[in-house]
Amino acid sequence: GLKSEMDLAHYKINIESGEKKFQLTPTDIKLLPKVSYTTDFRCIEGWSEVTQFAGTRFSDFMNHYQVGKRSDGQFYQYVGFETPDGEYYVSIDMESML
Repeated sequence: GLKSEMDLAHYKINIESGEKKFQLTPTDIKLLPKVSYTTDFRCIEGWSEVTQFAGTRFSDFMNHYQVGKRSDGQFYQYVGFETPDGEYYVSIDMESML
C-alpha cells in the first residue's frame, strides 16, 4: 500500500516497547532464527486458503530484543504496526501474536 518503492538498503524499523525505543534494519531481523510452517488461513469473510509462512517467530524477536513486557514482567496487551507513511496501521492482541 505504499505509494513509493522502499529503499531496503537504508530502511529502518522503529521499535517502541514502553520507554525502550530503538531502530533495526531488515538484516537485523534476518539474523534471528527462521522457521516455516503451513496453515489453513481462514478469513472472517468466509474464505480460506492453505498458506505457507516463513520468518522469525514474534516470541523469538521479543526475547532477543527484550521487548513486549512491562517493567513488572507482564506482557503488553496489544502489539501495533504502522507503515512508514502512516497510512496503514493495525493492532493485534498479544496472545494471537505469540
